[in-house]
Amino acid sequence: MPGLLRSDRGGLSVSSPSGEQKDACGLCPPKIQVYSRHPPEDGKPNYLNCYVYGFHPPQIEIDLLKNGEKIKSEQSDLSFSKDWSFYLLSHAEFTPNSKDQYSCRVKHVTLEQPRIVKWDRDL
Repeated sequence: MPGLLRSDRGGLSVSSPSGEQKDACGLCPPKIQVYSRHPPEDGKPNYLNCYVYGFHPPQIEIDLLKNGEKIKSEQSDLSFSKDWSFYLLSHAEFTPNSKDQYSCRVKHVTLEQPRIVKWDRDL
């Protein structure tokens, strides 16, 4: 029967219906990807996305930034993966140009200080 079990190492493991066990995420720092929905063109409206995943516990703060200042954004509902880690997508409309810098700032209990990941328009 699937469920959450205590592992021999004192952590948690997830049991699948087939009986296979995988370690569950205890305190897991977030992984962060920042990207635009479409290839960027200066002056053309687009969407900036910050995908944050693989983190636990679920309490997290995500901000999209333009030149270091918070911009209005929307966020998906909190979801979780098979290993009980969580993921979220934060996104905002933006119009890229060569002067402005965009980034994503994430605050989580596993991070000593907020992590800022810059958007690389060439990716």
